[in-house]
Amino acid sequence: MLITPYVDAIYHQFTIPVRPGLNLDRVVYSFIIFRKNITLIDTGVSGSETKIFETIQSHGRSPSGISLIILTHAHPEHIGAARTIQNETGCSIAAHPSDKPWIEYVDLQNRERPVPGFSSLVSRPI
Repeated sequence: MLITPYVDAIYHQFTIPVRPGLNLDRVVYSFIIFRKNITLIDTGVSGSETKIFETIQSHGRSPSGISLIILTHAHPEHIGAARTIQNETGCSIAAHPSDKPWIEYVDLQNRERPVPGFSSLVSRPI
């Protein structure tokens, strides 16, 4: 969803398995800022990189143009694809210092703030 000529919003749908037979449908947005380099705000859950890369390519740009990911906070639906995107593009990642433990040690986050299906939402620590 193009917001301005330089900003695109990506709508990510995902499901949290609460218990057998009960799933919670959720959504989260990523924002792509197109300038000389590309900045990505939040990455969605693990696997969202495909939709992000396709959106970037639909603008005639390459995902390798991502220079920075800004993580607004450490919840899994915001950081889930960050490691994969960083590995693919070599981009830097910026986040608030207080979120660093949960971003770098996702198992710690899962212990301190358990979310059903957590491991399916986050690809790896960043």
